[in-house]
Amino acid sequence: MKIIGVCAGNGVMLHTFKNKDIVANIEPRRVFHTKLLEQWKLNFGNTPYFKSLNDYKEAKELPSSINYLIGAPDCGHSSILSYSRAKKTHDPKDNISIAQYISSVEYFKPEVFLMENLIKFKETGTYQDMIELLSDQYRFITHEGSVKEFGNSQVNRIRLILIGIRKDQNKEADNIFGELKTSKVLKTSRQLELDAKECPDFNYREDPEHSVPMSFEGKKLNLKEVKKIWRSKYHGQKRWAMPGTRMKNLPGVYRNMADCYPMTARKETRQFDSRGNALSPRQLATIQGLPGSFKIHYDKDNWNYWLNKARVTVTKCPPYEIALWFKKKINNYEDFKKISN
Repeated sequence: MKIIGVCAGNGVMLHTFKNKDIVANIEPRRVFHTKLLEQWKLNFGNTPYFKSLNDYKEAKELPSSINYLIGAPDCGHSSILSYSRAKKTHDPKDNISIAQYISSVEYFKPEVFLMENLIKFKETGTYQDMIELLSDQYRFITHEGSVKEFGNSQVNRIRLILIGIRKDQNKEADNIFGELKTSKVLKTSRQLELDAKECPDFNYREDPEHSVPMSFEGKKLNLKEVKKIWRSKYHGQKRWAMPGTRMKNLPGVYRNMADCYPMTARKETRQFDSRGNALSPRQLATIQGLPGSFKIHYDKDNWNYWLNKARVTVTKCPPYEIALWFKKKINNYEDFKKISN
């Protein structure tokens, strides 16, 4: 069984398949790349990692067909029809990750593929182009709603999961990949913080003296001062109030309350735990469902750079439970095929 990631970041979606079936990951987005691919290699060793489908094609002894494809491309703005036919986008400034994803589906022709995206993606011409391109070869199933349906605690994280099943596959595949049942119990922010504390890198975060674009009563603050205010003036509040300004609350800033489910994890630094600490990459990873066995790369000689890279790695991807669900369904389908044969 061969599995490939396309727009799977630094491997969050592939980690559950680690050391088993992964052929490669094709990731065109620069934000995930570093000179030595430190983050990728930390978890996946020498498993191939490419910047484009063309790079993959030029590599030696890699398969042109695979069984399963998984990824989470950006929405993009260019026409997939245009890219597929002319092999270029109308505007080079457009994000081409979705184009790379679709081109990869066309090239590898997987039995089943999974794509995660925003629900609003369905309203775009890009989505319609994609369905038009693939409808001759694939039938489709969509799951739309909160990721809590997959067992992740970010109840406000609303996503689209598109499953493509090649038309030569047994119709039982539709039943298998169309079912969402999960027995996983959702966790509160307090429980997730306790889980994160079990990892040795729990406290790898910015220095308390690190200044942030936040203020209180006209004074700019560092993280130590922010924590103090969260625990005194803003005790019991999850939003950073902005009295005396046009804004009720500072956009993008929130605190996860201990007995509530966590807010949607984002790569920005202005997210805080129930004690008023800026969320560390490991805390973000735990909210995203990642186990401690997923290693996060740090380098203290370039601390802030790698903290930012770590945040991108664990947040600019679907929750880990979606990949776990996909793996379970793959196993169920493989078992069905053995029985039916």
